[in-house]
Amino acid sequence: AVVSTQSGHYGPGDKYHKYSYGFSVTYKMSCTLLADIIRELKQQGVTSPVLKFAHEETLYPLLTLLDLFKDPIPLTHDTPDYINRKAKVSHISPFAGNAAFIRYDCPGETEPRIQV
Repeated sequence: AVVSTQSGHYGPGDKYHKYSYGFSVTYKMSCTLLADIIRELKQQGVTSPVLKFAHEETLYPLLTLLDLFKDPIPLTHDTPDYINRKAKVSHISPFAGNAAFIRYDCPGETEPRIQV
């Protein structure tokens, strides 16, 4: 289901607009969290993991801030081809979803690489 303001029905489009690309201020609030994650990854040693726990309402905006799962056409009530969209809440951030940030120190490079 997608957002339909006429019928009052809210499906995945509701979370898209609340926590993702639909309204930029919601995902831009994750800037502080992302800065904290990057700072901790830069400071960590090889055997020191950085662990954070949160609900989908935190994870979804963070992944959006990283520009992941972005479709070329914004989600609206009449967006065609909804089935093949990248922005599917059930795949991106189910209630028990996780995101991993892994630091790699590569030989010959001055900055570490971070995999999401």
